[in-house]
Amino acid sequence: MSSSVSPDGTHLAASVTDGGMALSIVNLKNWKVQQLVGNSASADLRISSNDVGQEGPAYSPDGSQLWLGQTDGYTRFTVRPDGSVADPTFIGIPADGSKHALVAAAVFSPDGSTVYSAVNGQNRVVAIDAATGAVRRSWAVGNAPRGIVRVGDKLYVGNEGGRPAKPGDTTINSYGTPVPADPVTAATTTGTVSVIDLTRPDSAAGSIDVGLHPTALYAGKGAVFVTNTATNDVSVIDTARGKVVQTIATRPWPEASVGYEPDAVTLTDDGHLLVTLGRANAVAVYRYTTPQEPVSYVGLLPTDYFPSEIATVGNEVVVSNTRGIDALRPTTAAGHGTHDTTASLQRFRLPNDHVIKSWTRKVFRQNGWTSRSVELTRGNGGGKAKAVPVPDRIGDPSTIKHVFLIVKENRTYD
Repeated sequence: MSSSVSPDGTHLAASVTDGGMALSIVNLKNWKVQQLVGNSASADLRISSNDVGQEGPAYSPDGSQLWLGQTDGYTRFTVRPDGSVADPTFIGIPADGSKHALVAAAVFSPDGSTVYSAVNGQNRVVAIDAATGAVRRSWAVGNAPRGIVRVGDKLYVGNEGGRPAKPGDTTINSYGTPVPADPVTAATTTGTVSVIDLTRPDSAAGSIDVGLHPTALYAGKGAVFVTNTATNDVSVIDTARGKVVQTIATRPWPEASVGYEPDAVTLTDDGHLLVTLGRANAVAVYRYTTPQEPVSYVGLLPTDYFPSEIATVGNEVVVSNTRGIDALRPTTAAGHGTHDTTASLQRFRLPNDHVIKSWTRKVFRQNGWTSRSVELTRGNGGGKAKAVPVPDRIGDPSTIKHVFLIVKENRTYD
């Protein structure tokens, strides 16, 4: 689902939804899965529940703790010197009436004493005592907070559902909250980032408008970068000015305006901005200097199926792919189901810009991005395109006449 790299860069902790497992610890030095944590009898470390939150586990600044988000709070682990985890302790966040916590991302204070958690199901951020697990303070933010980063004395929180509804808004009910939404598609119509000033903890959170369905946030070099998954762009917030100063369109193939789904972002030391495009199975690469200077597009790097997290580890880039190599997990049943997904990690050294541009062609080829393929065909000069199994353009003939979907009983599908 998501992942985090340990502060010393030696291990990666990935939250997974794999039946009997909830957490995987990967040794980045030998590139092997070191430990599996879950309620399965085959787990290396047993915990009571396998539910996981939307965002990856959070390491404390000194790497001694790891917090895994779950439905009603976090499971806190001690991190051993060899990178494995032990001593699971559940840290609960109280329900708000019928609303469970449904925690999303978390970030530590610099001294590791406080965990700031985006509580997606309750539209708030809470400050948790890292030692006792007590909730010290709570702030109301936008709808369905998800990503969170700390810059100095401020917390920046991305709200998937945008701002609170106003009188006259068309809304949908999302976990008991009226969320501004399109009356036809039910998609959210606002996206915001809440700003909490920790030096004024009793003050209401501020709000910055961004694109739709903000998911991941990353802070670096004077900016907070926000991936707006539904509008296929990245908002760049200048932290000194407290406003969006540029919006990066992540549409490498402009013939289609939707479908790329940027969902994670990071920045390299030499100024390369890396954005995972989940639906394009690629990482988009840009050159970045300052918040005000427009980024320059470099190209695309191919990944496995649906990249969802990206980080730098020394001179290497590590990408987590939610679907990885898809439904190829070993199974004793006949065939594979939609939950037989084999996720994956990829690592590589970022190539030079010339090589990145050459790899861009491969991404286009793998995605079938060809000239005019999204246009409705009108014939080709009086003739007719040759029938092929998968036509290049909408309306061109196919050799396939009928498709039958046979659904086995007792199977679940997305």
